[in-house]
Amino acid sequence: MSPGTEKRVVFFPRTAISKHLEFNRVSGVTLASGRIRVIVNESTDEHDPYVVYELDYQLRPINVALSNTLMEQYRIKQASGLLPKESIADIAERLKSEMLVI
Repeated sequence: MSPGTEKRVVFFPRTAISKHLEFNRVSGVTLASGRIRVIVNESTDEHDPYVVYELDYQLRPINVALSNTLMEQYRIKQASGLLPKESIADIAERLKSEMLVI
């Protein structure tokens, strides 16, 4: 295998919903309106809940959004006491702050 050509490596945090899984994975990357949009699935299935990260061209996170399915899973687990109550906006901000660029 030839040496890599990457300039940076980006690690996207797993959510509390996927903490028990081995990993999450990027399922799509697009460029639009001066931003990089990255879709990160919570597991290996294309139909799993996902998080959308919007980054600038220096790979700084601009915005994070949870899919409707993922938001619903959070609501269910919070209502049953399996996860602490926090707003979806707080969850998104936490995920944004936990993103790591090396």
